[in-house]
Amino acid sequence: MRFLFFRKNFTLEKLIKRFKKGKELDFEEYLRLGDYYRENGFYAKALRIHLSLDIKKDLTELQRAKLDKSLGLDYLNLYQFKEAINHLLKADNYFKGEDEEVRNALLKAYEFSGDWDSACELKKEIFISNKVYSDEKMALYYLYAAEDLLKRGNFRKAKKFVREALKLDEHIPEANYFLAEIEENLIKKLEYYEKIADRFPYLVYRKLVKLKEKFYEEGKMEELFDYLEKSESLYLKAFLVPLLIQKGEYEEAKSIIKYLGSEKDEIFLNLILLIQAVELNYEEEIKKITGKIERDLKQITFICTSCKKEYPEYRFRCENCGKTRKLVLKIKI
Repeated sequence: MRFLFFRKNFTLEKLIKRFKKGKELDFEEYLRLGDYYRENGFYAKALRIHLSLDIKKDLTELQRAKLDKSLGLDYLNLYQFKEAINHLLKADNYFKGEDEEVRNALLKAYEFSGDWDSACELKKEIFISNKVYSDEKMALYYLYAAEDLLKRGNFRKAKKFVREALKLDEHIPEANYFLAEIEENLIKKLEYYEKIADRFPYLVYRKLVKLKEKFYEEGKMEELFDYLEKSESLYLKAFLVPLLIQKGEYEEAKSIIKYLGSEKDEIFLNLILLIQAVELNYEEEIKKITGKIERDLKQITFICTSCKKEYPEYRFRCENCGKTRKLVLKIKI
């Protein structure tokens, strides 16, 4: 194995020397040389070498397919996705979907360009051909598409993919999170957040802090109170406590705090501190602790358990390592 490694490097060195001296190379040598430069980060140089082959008229179908593959990979690394897709599609058609590198590169080109219809179709084909397809995996990929489209501001298309995910897995919690992010109606937002409160309590609580400001700006605080009072969610009840204190309804707040105090969950740490303040009716202390609750919530970050990348907002898929459902809460108290 070691001998083959040195032999390969020696052959490449000879190839590079011949190229630099202006010696004529055959098709396979040019192709290999361009691939070598691309693999070492010289994408523009690789493209120039491969384009010099593109003008040849006497290429066989196999040579043309190999060249399309190399050109597609060159363009992909140069972020020229339209050209990459054009060449990779030609190569994929020739190889009849059996070249894994071509298929994965084409998938990346679709994803980076935002063509999620094509990406999802291809991803499903890859799952099936690799015999690893499941509704859950496909649903998660639909949500990956939705998350990217949300960042691009395409809410209508994002909603479409969330709906596709729910068709495959109606209980997938992340789908309701994305629907809440897309929804403009404040009460409907609350309904979506309530559905995932048990799965993502800290995330929902933080979102409620921001949502409260929108209710206040639109003069709909009573609607917020009514919804929270009727909610059966433990976490939405917890959010009601500081609002009751702000209204001066200490006895009701106290009864809820006592109920929540029996629960063993970190979200209640600061809320439990309110018990003594409410009992003693220390208004200044009440304001201080409720302020601390909201400040703590604003310091929440999410960290990927795989690569340790941190994000200020929740991400379904880590942009750094590409893994899904790996982000966990990190809160500074």
